[in-house]
Amino acid sequence: MSTERPAPISSASSHSPAASRARSDSSFIIHRSSLPARLRASVPAWFIILPLLIAAAPSTQPTLSYTFENLSALPDDILVLSGEFSIQKENTNSFLELAPSPIDSHAILLGQESSTPSSISARIFASNTGKRSPEFGVGLAGPAGYKLSLMPAVNQLQLLKNEDVLTSVPYTWPPSTWTSFHLQLTKLPTGKLQLQATAHPSDKPAPAQWMLSHTDPDEDPPKGRASLFATPYSETPTRFDDITVAPARH
Repeated sequence: MSTERPAPISSASSHSPAASRARSDSSFIIHRSSLPARLRASVPAWFIILPLLIAAAPSTQPTLSYTFENLSALPDDILVLSGEFSIQKENTNSFLELAPSPIDSHAILLGQESSTPSSISARIFASNTGKRSPEFGVGLAGPAGYKLSLMPAVNQLQLLKNEDVLTSVPYTWPPSTWTSFHLQLTKLPTGKLQLQATAHPSDKPAPAQWMLSHTDPDEDPPKGRASLFATPYSETPTRFDDITVAPARH
């Protein structure tokens, strides 16, 4: 199932998170005139407006980008869960590379742990050996969270929660090429979580619509970090580059 990719918004509508926050902030406004006369002189103005300032302070999530240029070691905010990852270079392009052995599921975590709806995008290069193909992709909300996984052996692009397939679409993978991934987690006005995802050859335009979409009945995003993962069944290196972890776009 696919839905139209949402366009960026320049101002808050009455149903947007920003508008909802503004409505909730107004409940914190305290007017001096509403206080008893004996308190008006003793209560400073800053005390009255302080709750409003606290409520109005936005909860921001930083945008993290990784290109691995001019680096010889992994950044401190990348945690290797399993596998041998290193920064390599081919011609003028630097990238993060997963060694082809051992043949197992390997992953890294990026950035800080968060329960805020967010997104991850990355380019991944992989190749096959005969009929053996790797599996690889990106994830959100920790190792047991959500994953967008390319499965060349069954010609599918899959959206998973932990190891359970939520939905999938047919996908024919061209081996020995870079593939661009984008996975986004947002919270709907109903309180439920929505997952949206795409993947496409990096030398081709991005799809005009989300290729995968799924509504999770959970109302709170699992707390965890963004991730990259691969299983090198083909016994060839897997490369990762141009990684961005950012707040979700509504």
